[in-house]
Amino acid sequence: MTKPRFRWKNGMWRLVVRGHLRGDQVIGCCMHCKQSFVGHWLSRSCPACRETHYARRSRAGAKVAQAIRRGELAPAAGATCVDCGAPARDYDHRDYDRPLDVVPVCRGCNKRRGPAIWKAA
Repeated sequence: MTKPRFRWKNGMWRLVVRGHLRGDQVIGCCMHCKQSFVGHWLSRSCPACRETHYARRSRAGAKVAQAIRRGELAPAAGATCVDCGAPARDYDHRDYDRPLDVVPVCRGCNKRRGPAIWKAA
């Protein structure tokens, strides 16, 4: 691995550590727990926060699927989008810690709404 250096990327100076097989690695600061980490230059969260977030997201999706199978929640395909009125295709979570607090949305509105709330571990 070579010596770390600063490089101008995407409108800001970043400390780059080159020499890994996957390209440039940078020393960044996690936007959730504020700890420094070495990762890909596009990463904004440390591996621990990212893993926790994705575990919460998959657990919330599994609970929604289980509620649909049990009949507690109607399938999203039979509902209309709460934002635009088009036929819904997905359920949208705003907070993964409340897995059954969902609203039916179409794919376009789900993309426009963006990701759910991140919470640090």
